[in-house]
Amino acid sequence: MICYNLQLLTELDCSFTSALMRVTSYKEQTPVPDLNTFNPQHRQAWGAGGTIANPNSGYNGCRWSNDACERENTIEKNPTIAGKGEEVQLSSANMPTSKPHVYTADCTGRSMLTRREATGRPLMVNTPHLQEPRLILAANRDELYNRPSKIAHFWGINNEVLSGLDLEEGKEGGSWLGITKRGKFAALTNYMEAKQNPDAQGRGFLVSNFLTENVDSYSYLKKVSSEGHLYNGFNLIAGEFKAKEDTVCYYGNKGNPAPICLKPGIYGLSNSLLETPWKKLQYGKRIFSSVIDQNLPPERMVQELLHILNNEEPQLPDPTLKSQVEGYRLSTLPALSAVCVRSPNYGTRTNTVILIDSNGNVTFTERTMLNSDISQWKTSSFSFKLLD
Repeated sequence: MICYNLQLLTELDCSFTSALMRVTSYKEQTPVPDLNTFNPQHRQAWGAGGTIANPNSGYNGCRWSNDACERENTIEKNPTIAGKGEEVQLSSANMPTSKPHVYTADCTGRSMLTRREATGRPLMVNTPHLQEPRLILAANRDELYNRPSKIAHFWGINNEVLSGLDLEEGKEGGSWLGITKRGKFAALTNYMEAKQNPDAQGRGFLVSNFLTENVDSYSYLKKVSSEGHLYNGFNLIAGEFKAKEDTVCYYGNKGNPAPICLKPGIYGLSNSLLETPWKKLQYGKRIFSSVIDQNLPPERMVQELLHILNNEEPQLPDPTLKSQVEGYRLSTLPALSAVCVRSPNYGTRTNTVILIDSNGNVTFTERTMLNSDISQWKTSSFSFKLLD
């Protein structure tokens, strides 16, 4: 999950300023065998990402790891599940031995639980639930209200790219956030700094170029990192969500010189480096986590995340944020400290929520301001399945 939100003074070019993101590791799994043909050896073949099944435990989402599977290749050996979590007591009625089996589970995911009753095949290890998201992103774009932009739409060759577009003179065609039908994804935030180079290259093209070029995310960010000095400060997340595996990478030209690949987890990004502990990001991550942990239907989850993105509560005091806004008027600090920024001419003007489930189904929802008027908003929703 990514949470972006920030408000800067009106003279700054600041697009896509706050976001929360959850990334779930995904690799193609061997198809689950039919229950009638299940045998213990299937455990090892399936690899990482399955679940322990116990219909009587009342607990959904106990996950085992790949290293556990490599250590234990039969159910009778009572595998240890990696990670922290609850113990799940399985009934011995249908076990190959008379002793009950206890599994310590890493209950960080929400996956399908199944069990074959009264067959002598006591345990079914299954792939993740079809609706478990591979990506959950909630993001705000903070910008001058009167900066010309085009709302999210499909564009490019074969209309494969979905994003909003900047229409500012000299910056036309840049973007702050987008995804393609083939699973390429990019999101940009500007790095807050008092001094800006007026001759620097437009940062929005970093998103548009990645979405339209035939290049993987790490290679693209590696190239961008060699040219980072040509731009004012920025953060760029780029990734691919493919049929067999997902990759999400990050680069910020005010941080490490090389891009990094993100591990599965929940991330917060604003107008500083990734995971900088601004209070509004810490607060946003907490309430973001509380929503996704409810395992809500997609439509409900979108609405709850939009509600988070419009939270205007100042998160003060915040010494980390205050130290970075030196050179700006301190009167702007309360507005900057909120997830949703509100000021007379500048602030949050677009909310975006993106969900990608384990089947490659994408839900893209954008709520954007119209006519520079905070009382006028339009919500657009797009749904499609990723192409192979």
